[in-house]
Amino acid sequence: MDKTKEQILDELLKAYESMEQKDFNVFFQKQAQVLGFTKEQLEFLEKGNSVIDEINAKALELAEAKKNGLNRQEWIQQEFDTALEDRTKEEKAKVLEIINEAIDKRLEDIVTEKEEEE
Repeated sequence: MDKTKEQILDELLKAYESMEQKDFNVFFQKQAQVLGFTKEQLEFLEKGNSVIDEINAKALELAEAKKNGLNRQEWIQQEFDTALEDRTKEEKAKVLEIINEAIDKRLEDIVTEKEEEE
């Protein structure tokens, strides 16, 4: 009988929790071999892991900034300033315009989803 996703995830979680040194990348590589992932599946999952690592790093940076007295808005402003420091004023304005449009679109999507749920 084939295992369900839930059973596989449960087994993976138990195996990870039983590890002394919780190195997710080492664990991931071993489990991928055990499960017989294809090269394409491995690449897809590695990209996902990379994104998760980046999100985690930014969350840790934000937590550290909060410890140092910055609020979320001040921290994100510093991140933008650092990322855009070599850009012209026009380029900075364009980036902020794109971000604002994306936020507005996402908010519209959320409102639409909520309305459809009701």
